[in-house]
Amino acid sequence: MRKFFGKSIWNSFLILSVFIFGCTVQKSFLGKSGVNKNSDIIAIKYKANILESKNSYDLSGTIKIDNVNKSIFCNSVSSIYGIEVFRFIIRNDSLYYINRVKKEYYEGAISDFQQLNNATFSYSIIKACLLADFKEKNIIGDFKNLEPNNNIVFDSVVYNENGLAEEYLFENNQNGKIYFKYKGYFKRNGFPKILEILIKSNKNIFRIEIDYVSVLQGNDPIHLFTCPKNYTIIK
Repeated sequence: MRKFFGKSIWNSFLILSVFIFGCTVQKSFLGKSGVNKNSDIIAIKYKANILESKNSYDLSGTIKIDNVNKSIFCNSVSSIYGIEVFRFIIRNDSLYYINRVKKEYYEGAISDFQQLNNATFSYSIIKACLLADFKEKNIIGDFKNLEPNNNIVFDSVVYNENGLAEEYLFENNQNGKIYFKYKGYFKRNGFPKILEILIKSNKNIFRIEIDYVSVLQGNDPIHLFTCPKNYTIIK
């Protein structure tokens, strides 16, 4: 199950985008009413709980989506130790990633990282799953184009009576099923309140619940970051 989107739990967490995340669900919305999914820069504060087997992790952090330059930034801080676990930037064709737990990093083409980690992801896929915005682009087509050997068995989007996505299901014949479930939306702008990600493979279940604490229209652009010299490059 750990290989569904990468070689480890942290790579899976990264690629799911979400990469991102507590125990208490926050229902308040702190954003401005003018924020929409096409704003130049969207800044999301989040809390998240990750559950794998009997292990549970609480994280929090920031996600930035730059619609102009087509890039996504995310960092995550452990609630137990108070330190940053990882951060990454995804662009159309490149990935910058630092894992501070393993003291390793990656800088290069997304396609190379996908081959190294048996991973399927892209800027458009991650943006769509984070914002429940599947109508903007053919996300299912993106998955099919990136998946090798025609491994896709089934995929679908379920909408509610208001035309908002409730669930996106993707099934792979080698690794199992992944569900993106959306629990409620903010009425003023259509952003999801809570995103739950379930990965089911055989008898294993990997779960992430992301609480969107605040959604703001940002004005701070996404900047590249430097990596400590003692970190090992992922090959």
